[in-house]
Amino acid sequence: MTQISGMRFATVGAILIAISFGLARFAFGLFVPQIRDALGLSANLIGIIAALPLISFVIVSLVAPLITKYFGARNTTVLSAAFAAFGLVLISQAIGPISLGLGALACGISTGLMMPALTSAMQALVDRSIHGRVSSVMNAGTSIGVALSGPAVLFFMNSWRLHSRY
Repeated sequence: MTQISGMRFATVGAILIAISFGLARFAFGLFVPQIRDALGLSANLIGIIAALPLISFVIVSLVAPLITKYFGARNTTVLSAAFAAFGLVLISQAIGPISLGLGALACGISTGLMMPALTSAMQALVDRSIHGRVSSVMNAGTSIGVALSGPAVLFFMNSWRLHSRY
């Protein structure tokens, strides 16, 4: 395989991690008060749902290297992004705890798949001498995603659903 620019790979990786970790996984917590009120969920139930991304992240992280080896780094990265998009759409259309929980689970699966896939791709495509720097820049994507979540919450505070028909 041909090697690609470490900076280019790190930038794309940081963007993917910002979406997967920052927006898809951690932004959910910022919307919990609005979601809880809109869906009439108890504190216990919303607490269980809020724990689902972590639970699915931990479980998927255990098998993600095998999934990445089987499907390949690129396909696993695409699968991870698809889980993030699917989870965010489910959350934005949630009409009850089941759809909300499934969306939260999907977002956690996304985070569990993303880093092993990107690490595998980095090992194959980026010069080994800069792996540490590339990993550092990619991991900074979490902070970028969380930082973007704050303004997103302020902008979408009263309209967390894709459309407000409920």
